[in-house]
Amino acid sequence: MRHSFKLKRTHKIILAVVAVLFIFLFFLSDIIENYVNKNGEELLGRKVNIEEIHINYLKCAVELEKFTLYEENKKDTFVHLGRLYLNFQPWKLFAGEYAVSALHLNDIYASVIQNGEQFNFDDMTASDPETEEAQDTTATEESDLKFSINDIRINGGLVRYEDKQIDSRFELKDLDWQIPSIAWNNQESNMGLNFALAGGEVGINADIDHAAERYQIGIDTKKVDLSMITNYLKDYLNVESLTGLLTSNISIDGSMKHVTELQVKGQTILEKIKIDATQTGELFRAEKLTVDLSNIDMKTSSYELGDITLVDPVISVKQDKESNSIMHFFAPVLEDSVATETPQAKAEDSQTEQAAEGAAEEELHYSIKQINIEGGEVAFVDESLHRKFAYNLKDIKVAVSNISESSREMPLKWSVNMNNKGDFHGEGILDLLEPFNAKINAQVKNLELLSFSPYTEYYIAYPITKGAFNYNFDLDMTPKKLRNQNDIKINEFEFGSKVKTKPEYKLPIKLALYLIKDKDDNIEFNVPVKGNPSEPGFKVAPIILKTFAKFILKTATQPFNAFAKLVGTSPEEIETLEFELAVDSLGVKQRQELDRIVKILEKKPDLIFSFQQQTDTKLEKEVLAIQMMQQRYKTEKQVAEVADNDPAFVTYVSALVGEESASLSLADKCQKLVAQSEVDNVFNNILKKRNDAVRSYLIDENGVESSSVIVETADLRNLPEELKTPKFAIEVSVK
Repeated sequence: MRHSFKLKRTHKIILAVVAVLFIFLFFLSDIIENYVNKNGEELLGRKVNIEEIHINYLKCAVELEKFTLYEENKKDTFVHLGRLYLNFQPWKLFAGEYAVSALHLNDIYASVIQNGEQFNFDDMTASDPETEEAQDTTATEESDLKFSINDIRINGGLVRYEDKQIDSRFELKDLDWQIPSIAWNNQESNMGLNFALAGGEVGINADIDHAAERYQIGIDTKKVDLSMITNYLKDYLNVESLTGLLTSNISIDGSMKHVTELQVKGQTILEKIKIDATQTGELFRAEKLTVDLSNIDMKTSSYELGDITLVDPVISVKQDKESNSIMHFFAPVLEDSVATETPQAKAEDSQTEQAAEGAAEEELHYSIKQINIEGGEVAFVDESLHRKFAYNLKDIKVAVSNISESSREMPLKWSVNMNNKGDFHGEGILDLLEPFNAKINAQVKNLELLSFSPYTEYYIAYPITKGAFNYNFDLDMTPKKLRNQNDIKINEFEFGSKVKTKPEYKLPIKLALYLIKDKDDNIEFNVPVKGNPSEPGFKVAPIILKTFAKFILKTATQPFNAFAKLVGTSPEEIETLEFELAVDSLGVKQRQELDRIVKILEKKPDLIFSFQQQTDTKLEKEVLAIQMMQQRYKTEKQVAEVADNDPAFVTYVSALVGEESASLSLADKCQKLVAQSEVDNVFNNILKKRNDAVRSYLIDENGVESSSVIVETADLRNLPEELKTPKFAIEVSVK
C-alpha cells in the first residue's frame, strides 16, 4: 500500500522562511560589503573599499579583509586594515552587557598629515549640531553602559606621520599592541605596545589600578635615532642636524586623580651624538651620555639623579670678530629673550613672580650623585686675530660629586691635556650654599707658550718663540678671609722680533725682559693674595692680574753661553741644529754639533736636551715639488743631473703647465703638476726621518741615555715667521 507524504501549509511557510533566511545570511556578507563600498562616503565621509567580509554565525564572529579608507582626494590611502577579526558574545546582551571575546587587527597602515593646526582627518571630525545635541541627550544613558572587550591585539603595520609645516616625518613600524581586557567592571588593566621607530625599537607596558586610581608605565627604547626631531628645534636653535641613538629604561608611577603626583625612575643612554650648527658646521659630538634617574617626584618638586657620565665629548668652537659658534647656535633663543625684555613684559614678569612667591610654599630639591666627563676635547679656533689661532684641549676628565641645593661640600677634580704641549689638573671643594666657602688647588705643568704666539702678536706685536709655563694655584676662602697663593715659573721664555702689525697695547717688552732676568735665566715669582671677600668690590682675579702685570714674563737669556765654554765653541753652534731644505739625513756639520752636545751631557748628565724641529712648511713643499719634477724629468729625458735653472728643464715644466705658465714661478708650476697629497706624504716622511736621525745618533751611536733626549716636531700650524727655517731649536732643562 503506497502512502503519500504531504507537508502542511505551516510547515511549508516555515521551510520557506528558513530557506530565505539561510540565503539571506549566506549572502549577507556580500550585501554588507557592496553597501559599504557604495555608500561609504555617506557613512564615514570618505571613500571606502572592503575586499571581503566573512561571518561565522556559529562563533558569532566577523572577519573583514583589506579594508581601505581613502583621503579626501579619493586616491591616497588614509587607513588600511589587512584583516579585522571580531568575536561577539550576544548571549551577554541578556545581562545588559556588550561583550567582545576577541578583537584582532592585522597589518594596519595609517597616514597622519599635519599642516599647522590642520590634520588630514579634520573633515571627519567636524562637529554637527544635531549630533552634539543627540550626544547630550544620551550622556546619562551611556553612564550606565556595561561592556567588555577581551583579547585585543594589533599585529604588524605601519603608522606614518608627516608635519608639512616643519618638513618632518617619521614612521612607527612593526606594531605589536596587546590588551588582555577592557571592561566596565575591571579592577585592573594592562597593555603592551611594541613598535619600530627611527631605526630603533620602542616598548611600552602599562598597568592601571582602577580601584586605587593609579598607574604604572614602563618605557623601553633601543637605539632610536633622534634625527627625526631636528626640524622641531630649528625655531629655537641654529641647528643643521642632530643625530644620536636613544636607549632607555624608564618607569613612571602616577595617580589618575592628581596629575602632579608622578614619579619617574630609570636610565637614559644616548650614543653617537652629533650636533651640526648652521653655517659653522660641527658643534658637538660624543660617544655616549648616560643619565641615571634615581627618582623624579613632580609632587614634591624633587629631582634626584644618580651618575651622569659623558664619554668622549668634543666641542668645536670658532671665534671671529663678531661672535663665536656657540653664541651663533643659541642666537634664536637669545634674540627671543632680548625681544621679550620690554617694559610691559618686565612688569608682567614681576607680577607673575610675586604671585608665584605668594602661592608656592614648596622649594625645588635636586641632587646628582656624580658627574663624570671622560676623554673630552675642545677644538678651539680663533679667527679674530691677525692670523688664525688653533688649539685643542684633549683628554679632558672631570669628576664632580655630591651635587645638591644644600650641599656644603661638593668635591671637584679635573685634568686636561693642553694641545699635547702641557697639562692642567686640579681638585677642590665647593659650597653651593655659601659660594665664598671654597678650597681649590690647581697646577699647570710644562705648557708650551709658542702656540699662543698669535695672541701676543695681536696684543703686543711680539711673537713667543720659546717658553714653558708652570703655575701652582692654591685657594682657601671663607666669607671673611681669603688666602690665595700663585706660584708662577716660566722656563726659557723668549719673545721674537717685533712684527709689523699694529699692537692693541704698547708695552716695553724688550726692556722688561732685560730687567727681570734672574741668575738661573728663568722667570719665577709668587703672587700671594689676601683679603676679606665680604668687602664691597673685592675680586680675586683683578688683584692677581694686576700683580702679574708687574712681572713681565721672564726668560732665560743665553743658557748656552756656559755650555759653549765647556766644549770650546760659540753658543750659536749648539743653540740650533740646521738642515738644508728637503734634506732628511745628518751631514758632517750636524754630526759635529751633536758631538758637542754629547760632551756636554758627559759632564752634565742631569741635563735634558730637547730638539724641536721647525721649518717653513710652504717653502719646503715648494722645494720638494721642484725635486719631484726634476726626478720625473731625469727619468723621461734619461739625464743624470738637472739644475733648477736648467733652461731645458724650465721649458719642459712650462710646456706641461700650458698657457698660464708665463705668469707663474718655477715652484708654482711644479706644484701644479705634482699632486698635493704626494708632496704632503714626502714632507711628513722628511720630518720623521730628521727626528729619527737625531735620536739615533745620540742614543744608538753615542750611548746617550734616552731620558736625556727629547726629539719632537713643533706646532707648525702656529709657528712664527722668524722660526720658519729647517732646523732643530735646542732647549735645555734639568731632570
